[in-house]
Amino acid sequence: MPGGTAGPPALCGRCLTDPPRYGRARYGVRYQGEVRNALVRFKYYGDFHAARALSEMLIETFDRHFEPREFNLIVPVPIHPRRLLQRGFNQTVVMAEKLSAATGIPLDRRSLRKIKDTPPQVGLPRPERIKNLKGSFGVRHASRITDAKVLIVDDVATTGSTIREAAKTLMRAGAARVDALVLALRIEPGSVGIGKEG
Repeated sequence: MPGGTAGPPALCGRCLTDPPRYGRARYGVRYQGEVRNALVRFKYYGDFHAARALSEMLIETFDRHFEPREFNLIVPVPIHPRRLLQRGFNQTVVMAEKLSAATGIPLDRRSLRKIKDTPPQVGLPRPERIKNLKGSFGVRHASRITDAKVLIVDDVATTGSTIREAAKTLMRAGAARVDALVLALRIEPGSVGIGKEG
């Protein structure tokens, strides 16, 4: 959260008492207005025109907060195979492909897997989100992750529970460091959120 004085942002109390396994988490915009509408159209209705603009916003956010030389891999947050079959695509993979092309950082969309088909997170309080996601990710091809500096990419975050669990899974698989880039932050009553806004 932004500090009251000059200098780097301060850590919130939750991060001080229960540090996440990722190093930095940054988001681009608030999940509201036209951004929210565009993400809904893309995610649920396959509007790939909206995907182009959203991907550009993600790339701009990366450029504000990170350098390509900091990472060996981009890893998009996966969805469960059952949901992938229903939807036909993972919106986060589509945006991560554009980010990979723009930065030259290799994309790894196969190593991190969603092994538990969890119910939607929307509307759940933070403790339920954490419980919902516990043990929901797994890693295959761990040799790709070992000693790698990884950037996790996701489309929307509220409490950061998804990227916390994904980062924990990648660190257990031997990643040297994990940072997170999220396009949009959803602010709900009582939520702390993640990282800092661009």
